Amino acid sequence: MTIQKYVLIFFSAFILCTFGMFVSARSATIHGTVTDSNGPVANITVGMKKCSSSYLGVGCSLASASTVTAVDGTYMFSDLALGEYRIAAPANWEDTPYEYQRKEIQVTEEEQSIQVDFELEQASTINGIIRNGDGGTLTAEELDKVYLAVYQSQEEACDCIFSNYICAISTPFYPVITISADGSYSISGLSPGSYFVAARGAVATNYIPEWSGGITSVSQCDIVESVDISSSGSQVNDIDFQLDSGATVQGTVYYSSDISVDELRVGLIINKPDTNQDPCDFTSSMFTADVREDGTYTVAGLPPGEYSLFASSIMSSSDVNNEWLTGINTDSSPDCLLVERLIVTSDEPKQLFDQRNFQLGTGGNISGTVFQADGQRPVDDIYYVRFQQSCVVAGDEPEVTVVSGQYTSPVLPAGDYFLALLNHSSELVGWRTASGILSPDCTDADSVQVDEDHTTSGINFFLNKTSILPPIDLTPVYYMLLHRQPL
Repeated sequence: MTIQKYVLIFFSAFILCTFGMFVSARSATIHGTVTDSNGPVANITVGMKKCSSSYLGVGCSLASASTVTAVDGTYMFSDLALGEYRIAAPANWEDTPYEYQRKEIQVTEEEQSIQVDFELEQASTINGIIRNGDGGTLTAEELDKVYLAVYQSQEEACDCIFSNYICAISTPFYPVITISADGSYSISGLSPGSYFVAARGAVATNYIPEWSGGITSVSQCDIVESVDISSSGSQVNDIDFQLDSGATVQGTVYYSSDISVDELRVGLIINKPDTNQDPCDFTSSMFTADVREDGTYTVAGLPPGEYSLFASSIMSSSDVNNEWLTGINTDSSPDCLLVERLIVTSDEPKQLFDQRNFQLGTGGNISGTVFQADGQRPVDDIYYVRFQQSCVVAGDEPEVTVVSGQYTSPVLPAGDYFLALLNHSSELVGWRTASGILSPDCTDADSVQVDEDHTTSGINFFLNKTSILPPIDLTPVYYMLLHRQPL
């Protein structure tokens, strides 16, 4: 046999093997049949989504490809790569009377033709009507601002209904919610199980959150009653809501001409007296309202409870300081420890807190360099600078990371500050003194004045020799390696 023939046979085999591997990697299929109690179902949309392993399950989004079942109820997705997939039917659950179903499938080298069948069940529905506190009909404008939601746990129903944003739930499902002009509503696409329904008005309305509570709705989430669906295709009726009015907070935000009103917001933090919740924790903000062009704001629909009120900018780059309400008129402060607690009682649920005004000011910055002990070279290790208005550490003081020896503070309210240098473990290295060297005692620290619309620069640190970690003596290690015994 000639060399040319050997070469031809080799390359033919190589091409066949390569082509075979390619076909194997791209010829996987997922197929099946969709039926209901009457047999195969045609024209049902089946969706498919390829998921990464880290997102398979709750985090995997809906179908990115779809197909429609044939007359005999069959469907097929072909030319699939290996990996994880989610198959859903019906994918367009808004337009069908069936419960939404999904299945996670693994396509492997060993199993590249997978059958996934769906036996659809009739979806269930929760129906009711939403009225105002007097039992009357809500206006079209009010209905347009009513938020209705359904949850599968009481905890989520109690927490998520206060959120102005999408609230992540532990077990995602996809109900279809419609509210008609007469206030009647329908929640469809539900499977058998227990549900908790909640309703509330938008921030601009004065309707407090209500939860399903049997014959009528309740304003205390701890006595909420579940809506139970025992079988597929059920209709649960008369889950009605009567939205009561709540307390209102209103006032004016005064601000300088260089601040855009579009950047401003007023927020309320719900304080829970029986917990260790930080009243200054912005992440606990439950109600927010935009500031109008004339500087006024209104936060309405507050149920009984305790609240802290703040005004701030929604822009992280803004020079606006956060201000906390400390009283009536223009009495506000950047210090949350002075905040006024607004208390709404069940004896006076429609209380009006008027003239809760804010005076927003801009702040300044502090910048500088952290030098090594020689006073010439900036540090290249990880350090943090903390800014305090007293020697008492409250735990919420602003900090910044030192980058290549440089630091710049966030926007700080006007005032005097003590600067502390922390190491990579957030342990105190020392307080900055007037000369820039460090002292372990805050009483030796030099205060730095911050003025509005001004950056105080050149506020440098010089590491003491004691602040530098001593060199490690490796003699015992070398001795042990050479002599195979401890020094």
